[in-house]
Amino acid sequence: MSMGGVRAAAGRQVRRALARRVPTAVVLAYHRVASPALDPQLMCVSAERFAGHLQVMARLGQCTALRDLVRWSAVGRVPRRAIVVTFDDGYADNLAVAEPLLRAAGVSATVFVSSGDLETGRRFWWDELEALLLHAEHLPPTVAVTAQGRSWEWPLEPAQGAGSSAGAEAADWDVTRPETPSPRHAAYRDIAALCRGLAPDERDAVLGSLIAQLGEPPDAGEHCRLSPAQVAELSASPVVEVGAHGVSHSALSVLAPGQRREELWLGKRTLEEVTGRQVDLLSYPFGAPGDLTEDCARLAGDCGYIAACANRAALVWRFSDPYRLPRFLVRDWEADEFASRLEAWFAGRV
Repeated sequence: MSMGGVRAAAGRQVRRALARRVPTAVVLAYHRVASPALDPQLMCVSAERFAGHLQVMARLGQCTALRDLVRWSAVGRVPRRAIVVTFDDGYADNLAVAEPLLRAAGVSATVFVSSGDLETGRRFWWDELEALLLHAEHLPPTVAVTAQGRSWEWPLEPAQGAGSSAGAEAADWDVTRPETPSPRHAAYRDIAALCRGLAPDERDAVLGSLIAQLGEPPDAGEHCRLSPAQVAELSASPVVEVGAHGVSHSALSVLAPGQRREELWLGKRTLEEVTGRQVDLLSYPFGAPGDLTEDCARLAGDCGYIAACANRAALVWRFSDPYRLPRFLVRDWEADEFASRLEAWFAGRV
């Protein structure tokens, strides 16, 4: 076995021993409770399955609010088999669909909202890209993009709808699959990956160039974001706390130091103005290890946050860094599969 394999095996043993002997918590990361026609980023859990997840949580653990977990962890106490529910981004279905289900189940959740474009309602960039490439009925033969001093070009299929161009396979496709059902899907995956690594101005320039070539995208439809009034309404829920998720939904690692501070500070201030309440919980946009910077914890603390969630699959225990709290990403799983995964996570089988 290679040294990398030895270290990985040793890490698994440590995690399992920790899970057996020390009280640990699982923080879950959701995005949407919806069933759209397409879900290329795997962000959606259906209402029926989310209700099933809540039942599984009640059976297998102790649901608690993120704020309470942070408070207990600060004094060296983490409840055994605690479960925390969080949502990222700030879609309208968090209020319309998720909140009533949470309230009926008596489960608290933190909804992290990106504050940029709250007033305009402009869809998130990945949804705009989806509308441009996967929903448009008519596309040109090719599309080209220039960013960071480089240019790319992709062929596109003849003018047909996204569904009719590739059949039923296209409706179930997502970016994790190695194959692509059509050229437009290949272009979508490549351009989405490119945009993920761009700063806001560069990303907006790419989207502007695409609109110039492809025309205005179809209506937001199934991808509506929370409005300011809806954010305030969600914040008033007895089971939901609103947290910050930056402004432009850009990875901190692609931003200059001043931009990083502004994203964290302005996202917090805007939401406090909208809700009339203190906002001191943060979720880093994207939040994978490569998306964070060495100064992210210091910046978050300087901006007045008491804790921040990342996206790394690991258990929370009493020595977890409150500014890099790990979370497990949840997909649209049946209740039995979700229960199996939850048990595996509690057992340290990550």
